[in-house]
Amino acid sequence: MRDLTHLVQETRKHAGLAIEDTIELQLATDAELAAIVERYAGYIKEETLARHLTVLVMDGAPVGVPGAGGYTETIPAAKLGGHAVTVTVRRAE
Repeated sequence: MRDLTHLVQETRKHAGLAIEDTIELQLATDAELAAIVERYAGYIKEETLARHLTVLVMDGAPVGVPGAGGYTETIPAAKLGGHAVTVTVRRAE
């Protein structure tokens, strides 16, 4: 989970969000990683200042998530233990 939270923090930075900004976080990934993310949702939310965390299970490799809004990056599987993940962040209202 540390690697995933680090990658979410990098995505926040690329989105131009301030370190103290709370966010809405959406992660789209395969079923195996999605189950792990759900198990550690509290930790991920705390570490990334996410008010809400939405986890989507994608069939096959994740690509852009329509209608998500915010800033989106796809993290290749090679960076996250064989699991690709699409991260979408936006400043919480």
